[in-house]
Parts: sequence; structure tokens; C-alpha cells
Amino acid sequence: MDKQTKVTVERIDALRDQLEPHYFVLNTTTYCVLMLPNGFTVAEGMSACVDPANFNAELGEVYALQNAMTKAVNELWRMEGYRLMMELTPV
Repeated sequence: MDKQTKVTVERIDALRDQLEPHYFVLNTTTYCVLMLPNGFTVAEGMSACVDPANFNAELGEVYALQNAMTKAVNELWRMEGYRLMMELTPV
């Protein structure tokens, strides 16, 4: 079997689809932590508003998730690149 020599979009998409969001709210800030099923934290995101009268928990989760997902996809590329490099050229 040939050794995998590149990280694929399909691999990143498969990992992204496994991410589980966890939300936390502090005052008018919503935090989203994205974790893999094994409990490894991949990325965090947040959304906030200045005026408490404008706070909307549902929208906060949507925006915090978008923010975290952008970071997570970038981090997955980095982590999978590192994993592959270690497989191809162990230290």
C-alpha cells in the first residue's frame, strides 16, 4: 500500500464534521469550543455585543461557532500536516 504523502481536503472535511461545539456565555460574550470526539480541543471562537440590550443568545452561538470553525479548519490543516510529516520523516 502506498504511503499517503499529502493531507487531503476530504480528510480535513471528515475531521471538521466530527467537531462538537460547546458553548459558554459570560455577560454579553458567547464562547464556542470545538472538540473532537476524543476530547481534544481544536479551536475556540467568540462573539460579543457592547450593549446588553442587543444580546441574543442564539445569534451569539451562530457567530461564535462561525468564528471557531474558521480557526478549527486552519488548525486541522496544521495538525494533520504535522502528523503526516512525523509519519514520513520521524524524528
